[in-house]
Amino acid sequence: MKRYLEYTIRMKFTGTSTILKRYQLSQVGDGKLGKHAALVSKVYSGVYNTDSTQLVSITCTELTEKQYNERKSKLEEEE
Repeated sequence: MKRYLEYTIRMKFTGTSTILKRYQLSQVGDGKLGKHAALVSKVYSGVYNTDSTQLVSITCTELTEKQYNERKSKLEEEE
């Protein structure tokens, strides 16, 4: 059984107080949630913890399959 997740990643530029948000949708197989969460944290820490940017937080919300598909369709329409 798959789990459907939406990550909210908050980051800012060093020396500013403005928070920027981005979202990531993920499907995760049974027994892989912990490994997946650790990978997401590692990747975004590497991307945003630099001289000019700082990772503020990563939050994860579990979605239903219907919510996941609706959000995914909406994102694909915006491309």
